[in-house]
Amino acid sequence: MGKGEKKTFRCVEYGTTDGQIRFGHLHGAPSSKVQSDVMLRASDPLHYMSMDKDGDRKGWTVNRCPNVWELKCGDNTDPKKPAVYVETINGDIIFKATNGRIRFQALDIDLIATGPDSERGVIDIRSNQAINLDSSKIDIKAKSSLKMVSTGAGEMAFNQSLKMFYGFGQCISGSVGKAGKDAKLFPAREYANRYTDMRV
Repeated sequence: MGKGEKKTFRCVEYGTTDGQIRFGHLHGAPSSKVQSDVMLRASDPLHYMSMDKDGDRKGWTVNRCPNVWELKCGDNTDPKKPAVYVETINGDIIFKATNGRIRFQALDIDLIATGPDSERGVIDIRSNQAINLDSSKIDIKAKSSLKMVSTGAGEMAFNQSLKMFYGFGQCISGSVGKAGKDAKLFPAREYANRYTDMRV
């Protein structure tokens, strides 16, 4: 037994070659540092459920399976009531697909963030390649401000018509001015340096 490994003399195991149930099982790589109150294990060592009691995973419940993990319910649930409810009192909820996609499919999907102040209540959508929006109708409403910035090229195309209404507006282009100079009223380089991360 290596240094730092836990010892127990109260581990009890019942089972066959098809599966086991263990009480007080010690596990955790690289040495045994976690004791499980109850562990249910199938014939495959990667197929188990463990309720850990101490160590780095005190109060943890682990579900591990080498193939598909499926949850299906709601056969007799009132359609107006939640069929699946997941809540964490503290901490984040992470969905991670290391070699796949994450898909949410439903009649309607709501993404709601409600923060107590101006620092919280934020929804971030980030991608290192592209964000594609495809719908018959897209509405964007901003109560305070709306900004669209690109360090590269931009394009807007409307096959039918375009209406723009504003109280006061400015349209700035780097091509204005004589002999390649900026406009005197509002230099394009000043606008780019002030409102974007790019330097012109």
